[in-house]
Amino acid sequence: MAEQAITAPVTMMRQSRAEAPLWEQGLVAMWVLVTTVSFPKDELFLYPLTLFFMASVYLRRAEIIPFMLKNWILFLLPIWTMSSYLWSPVGMQSMRYGVFSLLTVIIAVYMAKRLTIRQIVQAVFVANVVVIILVTPKMGTFDQGGPFGEKNIFAWRMAFAFLSATALALDPKEPRAMRLAAMPFIPVAYLYMFLAQSATAFVMSSAAVLVLILIWAFWTPASRVRHLRMIVIFVIAVLVLTGALLFALLPQNEIVASFLESLGKDTTLTGRTMLWHSGREVVKDHPWLGYGAEAYWQRDVGTAQTLLELSFKDPGMKFSFHNSYLETQVNLGLIGLGLLIVTVAWSLYRAVFGWLRHQDIKYSFLLLISLIMFMTSFTESVFYSTFDIGVTLFFIAAAAASFASKPEVILVPANPDSMQVPNEAQHPIQGYKAS
Repeated sequence: MAEQAITAPVTMMRQSRAEAPLWEQGLVAMWVLVTTVSFPKDELFLYPLTLFFMASVYLRRAEIIPFMLKNWILFLLPIWTMSSYLWSPVGMQSMRYGVFSLLTVIIAVYMAKRLTIRQIVQAVFVANVVVIILVTPKMGTFDQGGPFGEKNIFAWRMAFAFLSATALALDPKEPRAMRLAAMPFIPVAYLYMFLAQSATAFVMSSAAVLVLILIWAFWTPASRVRHLRMIVIFVIAVLVLTGALLFALLPQNEIVASFLESLGKDTTLTGRTMLWHSGREVVKDHPWLGYGAEAYWQRDVGTAQTLLELSFKDPGMKFSFHNSYLETQVNLGLIGLGLLIVTVAWSLYRAVFGWLRHQDIKYSFLLLISLIMFMTSFTESVFYSTFDIGVTLFFIAAAAASFASKPEVILVPANPDSMQVPNEAQHPIQGYKAS
């Protein structure tokens, strides 16, 4: 009488995705460069690269379209943005901005599908190396933004260079040549960011790199010791709760003022509080649909010109409310604001979920970029922008969560001699019978 063989669980890792060819990674690096720094006639590179990605989506539609459908939430806001053409006084500008918003999402999802996370981080690093080389001759103007014209923009570009170089240098799976090449650019990017005198970018990127170092030094090695990660999480939770309790017991006004003063800012956040108050009044004029994409900061909008004058800006220039949610509500109404909140919340959830499955340095880079983009969205209109590298990485982090190195547990006979080749129709976790 045959007896069922004793089975034992064996952990096997799923096969890694094949990396995209080097030439395709090079085009992605060029895209990152063009969407990182502006230069005369940059559209001669931007538009052909966009056409290449759209052509690639069409040629690979059998694999790309199903992947896009898995990330359908990312497409809701761009579709609504294009729809604002119907009520916007500047219909063609609204449609153009909506198309660019849609293309930004499509390209981000395409990159998440075609490239591995390793290739994405490398592309960001290589592009930022070129940026560092280009901006170095203007070192004396970094506090005015250098070639970017605004110090915050320049500082965040250097922050991305700093983070990508650190992620590559710390990753033990990276080739030694790449790790050595990344190391010299870590102090250079950090110095340039410091010279830009943007306290927000400097503090956030410094904290993010500290997290990368902690993951490299403690979190990854802790996986080898049973229950050590749970202890680490418990200690962090205790520290956070203790800090929150101390903050609640102390006078908040003095704490906030002291913190802002240490960052070189006042309690008005360089005039942002005035803009936010004005924005809350502006949204009352068109609460549900908004003015239409790109329709508010126009010369014929009286309140917009008044805000420009109060902010000491030139008449007719494009400005912003320095808040992604308020900016979206003014232009796209409460419906657009709701879609943005859903998009951001879902993307953050996916980024955290992806990190919990990967827990490596490179996905930690994407998660930290997502968190930085989320935090800065309250003081900058980052999510109301197109063809921006920060927004692209935010969407990539969400879409890339679909590819995770989750281990599979299968059951195999404890006695190797009793193993038989299973029938193709047999489920892999079923036990095999031995005579």
